[in-house]
Amino acid sequence: MSIDTTYKGVAYGAEAIISAYGGLSESTMYDGFDWILTESPDDAEVINHSNGDSVDTTTDYPARAKFLDSVVDHFGILVTQSAGNAGQGAQGEKTLDEEARAYNVITVGAMDDQGTEGRSGDAIWDSTTTLGSSRGPTPNGRRKPDLTAPGAYINSTIPPDSLAEMSGTSMAAPHVAGGVILLAQYGYVSAEQIKAILINTADDSINANDPSGWDKTYGWGYVNLDSAWTHRAHCLLGVVNYSTQSKDYQGTMGPGEKATLVWHRKVNYNTDDPGSPTDYGLKNLDLYLWNSDKTTILDSSTTASNNVEQVRLPTSENTQTVKLEVRGVGFSSGDAVTFGLATPSTFQQSQKPVAEARPVPKAFSLGQNVPNPFNPSTLIRFELPHATKVRLVIYNTLGQVVRILVDEQRARGAHQVQWDGKDVDGLDVASGLYFVRMKAGDFVGVRKMVLLR
Repeated sequence: MSIDTTYKGVAYGAEAIISAYGGLSESTMYDGFDWILTESPDDAEVINHSNGDSVDTTTDYPARAKFLDSVVDHFGILVTQSAGNAGQGAQGEKTLDEEARAYNVITVGAMDDQGTEGRSGDAIWDSTTTLGSSRGPTPNGRRKPDLTAPGAYINSTIPPDSLAEMSGTSMAAPHVAGGVILLAQYGYVSAEQIKAILINTADDSINANDPSGWDKTYGWGYVNLDSAWTHRAHCLLGVVNYSTQSKDYQGTMGPGEKATLVWHRKVNYNTDDPGSPTDYGLKNLDLYLWNSDKTTILDSSTTASNNVEQVRLPTSENTQTVKLEVRGVGFSSGDAVTFGLATPSTFQQSQKPVAEARPVPKAFSLGQNVPNPFNPSTLIRFELPHATKVRLVIYNTLGQVVRILVDEQRARGAHQVQWDGKDVDGLDVASGLYFVRMKAGDFVGVRKMVLLR
C-alpha cells in the first residue's frame, strides 16, 4: 500500500489487504476463501480472485462457480473474477474459466488500452488465438463475462518485493475490485446494487466490434469508474415475492440511456464443507421499460437463464418520463428475491393504480404478437387460468426450432414475452414467416408472425 501523495497506487488509503494463496486445486481454493471469510467476514468489502485456466470446458455451472456464488450470496461480499486467458479458442467463443461462469460474481475480461489515456482505439486484449481475454458465453449460452477493464502491460507485484509488467484478465479484475470498494465506501452494502451500478455505467459500443448491449467479448462494456461515481446515488434496492411479484419505478430517461437489474442465484455457503454448498437455484426476474402511462413497452429484457437484465430507451425516442417494471416470473409461495436496479437518474417507486388490476383469465389463450409485421422485436401475450408449465417456441417454415422463449412453470394470469428476432445462438434471423407455438397442459395455440428487416 502506498501513502505517497504522488504515487498513490491502486490501494491508496486501504486499511488492509488480505491475501490468501488458493492455488489451482479446488481444495486449496476453498481453504484460501475460508481463511478470508473466517478471519474477517465483517471487514472484507471485495474478494478479487484469479485461479488459472479451466480443466472443465463443457459444464455450464461447475462446482467452483457454485462455490463462488455461495460466497457472494451468503456473505454479501462481491467477488471480482478474472475471465481467463484462453482467448477466442477454435470456435471464437465459450472459453471462460470455470469460476468465471458463476452467476453472482463480476466476471472481468481484459482490455488493451494501447498505452494511451483516452479510450479511442482500445480493444480486447488478444495475443494469439489461444492466448487472450477468454470469451463467453457459458457452455449453455448464459451471458458472461460481465465487464472488461485494463489488463495489458500492467505493473503487478511479484513476491517477495518486486514489480513486473504483466498482461491478462488477472490484471484486469482488480480494477473492478477497486470500483466495488469505491461504491462500498460511499455506503452501499448490497452486492446487487454495486454490481448493477458498475454494469449500468460501463462504456458500451467502444469500437466497431462491440455491439450495443451484452456481447461475448466485451460483456456489458468497459468499466468506467468516473461514471460509476457520478451515478453512485442512482440505484434502488427492492424485493419481489410471491404476494408482490412486480414493482414499478418512475423517472426520466434520455435516448440511449440504460437501466440494469441484478439479483443473485440463491446458494448457501457450507461452513463444514465449502465445496458442497446448498443450491436453491435461480429465480426468474424480467425488466420492462414502459412509457409513463404503461400503455407501450419501449424495451424489455426477459431471459430466463441470466441474473442480469438491461433495457435502454431507443435512440429514436425523446427524453421522457418512463416507468421501469421489475417482474417476478413463476414464483411460488415463500419465494422472495432482493434486487438492485441501477438507473441513469433518480427514480422513485410508483404505486400501481387499482385500475391496473386484471381479472383472472377463464381460459388458456395465445394472443397475436404486437406489432406484426415487426422489426426488430415483437411482444407475444398469453393467458393462463391456473399455474402450469408453459412452453413457447418459435419455428421457421421448415418446422425447425428457432428459439425457445419459455419452458417453465408460470403462475396464473396474463403474461407477455418479447422475441428480439434472434435465434438460439443470438444471431439475427432472416426476414420471413415464423410461427409461435404455445403448449400449456392440454392447450396448444399457434400464431403466424412476419419479420420484415
